[in-house]
Amino acid sequence: MKLQALLLAAVTAGAAAFAPYAGPDIESFDFVYQVPDGPALRIAGTKPRGRDAPAVVFLPYGIIPYVDQLPFFLPAMEAVAQRGFAVALVEYPDIELYPDQAGSEDLEKVCEGIPCPDFEAAIPKICDEWGSRAKKTADAIKNGLCEQEGVDCSSIAVAGFSTGAGIATALSTPFLDGLPASLNIAAQLSVIWAPLLGAGFLGTDLPQMYHPCFVNGAPLGPSPGAPYSMGMDFELSPEKRLSVISELDELFGNQPEPSVDTSLPVFELQQLYSAFCKDDGPKSNCIQPGSGAGYYVVPAGEISLVGPAPTPHNSFSNPIDGFFEPGGTAVWQAEAAFEWLLGAAFGPP
Repeated sequence: MKLQALLLAAVTAGAAAFAPYAGPDIESFDFVYQVPDGPALRIAGTKPRGRDAPAVVFLPYGIIPYVDQLPFFLPAMEAVAQRGFAVALVEYPDIELYPDQAGSEDLEKVCEGIPCPDFEAAIPKICDEWGSRAKKTADAIKNGLCEQEGVDCSSIAVAGFSTGAGIATALSTPFLDGLPASLNIAAQLSVIWAPLLGAGFLGTDLPQMYHPCFVNGAPLGPSPGAPYSMGMDFELSPEKRLSVISELDELFGNQPEPSVDTSLPVFELQQLYSAFCKDDGPKSNCIQPGSGAGYYVVPAGEISLVGPAPTPHNSFSNPIDGFFEPGGTAVWQAEAAFEWLLGAAFGPP
């Protein structure tokens, strides 16, 4: 997940999520919110000057320090603000560690030289970690960002990137954080994430590896099959969710060596995550007519593998032909995806 050098290269290249747009005068804000009995979380953003504006929350990638990601997101944030929105990149706790690592000791257990993962011990720790981070992030949004002058949180649009998409999903999963309704999340864009336990390091044997902290009925071992669904379905309608990912994503479905021959779990995970196109096999475009919700799996070969760690996951957001390609017009790229998010959350401009 080492995207740092790639993201900084994007900044140097002047990558922008949107085409140039003439909008209102904008102003920036940057502060640290102290979670009671918790961490200090940085919130930086941009909003129209002298007027109230609907809130848009970006939740950044994991593993990379927040300070290294902020310059990369600034062009997209400014473009969203110019369209009349108050947008902020909100830090979440322990950003440099994936939440599932809370169960590493139990999941990596070895008995007499043979792996013997203790799921019963690991899963409560992992779910508690996701829930704890979601609660603290929700607190930072509600009592930090939403208290800023001119930020209207009566409805909130959320865009999450990799781990940040998991945090966004947790915010709308009631049994994890207990606070989803308090944030009034109206729509969610997820970029390169899926409900797979361990972000792939446990393998992609489905349904066994559906993430039990997010998936209703997820089994911990062989199962005859159940009507699996996302816990967030109760809080945020599938018609208000869009997910984009690469067919070759090695962290969220395509292992052991990413190829088109091993990509089926990527599609199955997105079908579960979105609640659309279930059992449709390797269907790339599952964007729904009318709502624009659903998922899009970018076919192999459409995104260049670039950067110091040129994996499909790391390369997805590249500013050459990836998600953040300046002027990119594909339905899965930033221009179209952010326009969908804003429209789904707040209606047509």
